[in-house]
Amino acid sequence: REPGNAHPKDRTLSKTLARVLVGLVHARSEPRGGLPTMRAETVSPRKVSALYGALFLMTAAPGRFSAPLLHELGLSNTQVGLVLAAASIASLVVTPVVASAFDRRGGGIAAARLVLLLGTLGAVTAILCLGGGFVKPLPIWWILLSRIGWECTVKPMHTCLNALAIRCLPDKREWGRTRLWGAVTWGTINAAVIGPAIDRFGEPAAITVVSVLTGVVMLITVISVLTPELEVAHPAFSVSDLRAQEIDAAPSGAPADADADA
Repeated sequence: REPGNAHPKDRTLSKTLARVLVGLVHARSEPRGGLPTMRAETVSPRKVSALYGALFLMTAAPGRFSAPLLHELGLSNTQVGLVLAAASIASLVVTPVVASAFDRRGGGIAAARLVLLLGTLGAVTAILCLGGGFVKPLPIWWILLSRIGWECTVKPMHTCLNALAIRCLPDKREWGRTRLWGAVTWGTINAAVIGPAIDRFGEPAAITVVSVLTGVVMLITVISVLTPELEVAHPAFSVSDLRAQEIDAAPSGAPADADADA
């Protein structure tokens, strides 16, 4: 037949096949056992903003003042550079692994909650391992392991939170506005709290105390914000349901049966 002159039966079969394929894709994406369902999770922009604010609040001090901190712990300039470089390389390896596990667990609220909670505990533990400046001297291998632990817990947290925001924000255009609050808290705590605290107590003590306090804030924020918000689950289409819908939707006089002929 010439283009545009397709028989109504052909159009009906094409629509049915397309919808069957969509139903099969959705069915394969659902966990096995029971009736497959399609579920959508949403997180409000206000809650995503709170998560970004708490995360940047916790990572501000060890990130911005990492070089002075390591130098205060007794490392030379060369050793500081090597430790920071090694930690960054380690995070490049670990972050994709964590992100892949995050995707395998659904990439939603439950997976993000697990990554952020474990990451917060890991990051605070890594800072506490430096002793707050009260244990000196520390061997360079211990400082290196601590820094690697911090990088390998914090970097996946940022990646997974970005993925959650893009996936679960009702309006994807809100992502930039929600992430802005991370920059606000990062700049505020650096200028108003961490800087003066370092001047008075020194890098190790100030950064340790601030990391513990902001870690508690992060834990409270994650627990209170990341609660399941599932929309109503819709059963996946079956082939018989799709065919029945095509028959019901067929216009009067149009062939809806496979045996109908022109």
